[in-house]
Amino acid sequence: TQSRDYSFPASPLKCGLHPPKLHVLPDAILGLFDGPGGTSPKPTFMGLLPGIGRAWLALGGRMYIWDWATAGDVCCWESAGEDTVVHVTVARPRPGVFVESVIAVLVVITTGSLTLLACQEGRPATSPLGTSQQQQGRLEELSMQATGMTVDVDDEVALLTSGCTADGRIFLGGSDGCLYEVEYRGQVGTGLSWLPPLWRQSPVRCQLVNRSRSALVAALLPGFLAGRRSAAPITRIAVDDARGLVWWVDEASAVSVAALGTGFSLIAHSRDLLEQTSPVSSIVTIDIVPPSVSQRHIQAVATCTNGTRLYLSLLPRH
Repeated sequence: TQSRDYSFPASPLKCGLHPPKLHVLPDAILGLFDGPGGTSPKPTFMGLLPGIGRAWLALGGRMYIWDWATAGDVCCWESAGEDTVVHVTVARPRPGVFVESVIAVLVVITTGSLTLLACQEGRPATSPLGTSQQQQGRLEELSMQATGMTVDVDDEVALLTSGCTADGRIFLGGSDGCLYEVEYRGQVGTGLSWLPPLWRQSPVRCQLVNRSRSALVAALLPGFLAGRRSAAPITRIAVDDARGLVWWVDEASAVSVAALGTGFSLIAHSRDLLEQTSPVSSIVTIDIVPPSVSQRHIQAVATCTNGTRLYLSLLPRH
């Protein structure tokens, strides 16, 4: 059975909506759902990687990616042990870490670890990650390569949302209400230049930094002594590359903003945006308004469960 053969019940909300094109799942992916009624007994997650024109599906500890436009070029990666893949995102490579043939970095998060995979195109890349497929041409062949960069993740903290900057910084939202950043780099002076790895300098250092906790506390005290934040899980991260900002919102509709630059600095936080506007609703997403289309200094738009939109701006304190 192909995915195009499935039918869905009619809904009045979909009246007048006609999809211009349906993209089918590869037969190799559909064959994985061999349970009763076409279901899988393992936890399943799915998403899109628009920067490289790929879709991904996680089935237990295995992660599959494929060309969603052609339903071809299926690749597979499997986690170690019994960890379950819960989230996948794509980022630009950090300058000076990988060889030039690496066009993207896949961030694969499981219930116990975070792993970075290097993506190489079968042919030389024609343009950087993030441009439209009309500009760069569809990536017909893509391979995933191990980088040796893996970091353990606290099994009590789920990382289910992400945001990446144009220069390769990777931010992750935790179920503990904390914002994390993945830091990785090469190390100079190893004497292993004769090896043919995908990174320029080995070994590679990779760590997960809690940006919501002070650097001093994080350095001096372990997590169980420093205490966990009793905050709502982060549900959405939005990166504003033009202004050098990162916004995030949690399940309690609290909105926070940090300035990036060469470091990380929290500059705004609000928990009462809905009290005067939509007290019976909650914020479900936040999106950046580019400076080129912004009016009256609007920088972001938050959308609520009841359809209300909040237009947000950052103003200096008087």
